[in-house]
Amino acid sequence: MPVATVVGLVLFGMLTAPPPQQKPPETLSEVLSLAQNKARRGKFDEALALYDRAISNLPQSGVLANSYWGRGAAHLQHFTRLNTKVRSLKLKAANDNSWKDDYGTARRAAESTFERGIADLQKAAEIAEASGLFACAGKIRESITQAETGMKRYNFPYELYVKRANLSC
Repeated sequence: MPVATVVGLVLFGMLTAPPPQQKPPETLSEVLSLAQNKARRGKFDEALALYDRAISNLPQSGVLANSYWGRGAAHLQHFTRLNTKVRSLKLKAANDNSWKDDYGTARRAAESTFERGIADLQKAAEIAEASGLFACAGKIRESITQAETGMKRYNFPYELYVKRANLSC
């Protein structure tokens, strides 16, 4: 068989082979790491499901606080994207009344997502304090203040804060 044919068959086999199956996360640290990566890539539903899985399997501990903190951060990252859409629709609604319903629906969805994120951060701070992790509770409460002032008032994207903060106790 000619060399070009062999090379062609090998390349064809490599290009058409199914992608390798990714093994599901087994340990808690793998679940939390995967959830954080999914949130950073904008796959919020998948990230939140992974955080829910971690939260449902944990006793009261610092790891549980990390899980709530991560889930709250995912909600706030999602809020950033939704809020950008809200601001765009607000401008459209100001000039054309046909956009008012879309604006109202998007605003309520963004506010609900923001409130869920803040509630998760508050729960994380409470758990950290109850576990004796006072420095961690302080970091979480600081992120709540950052979110409430910077995100809601000035549309400061939470992703920038998440990249600067270490989301673990």
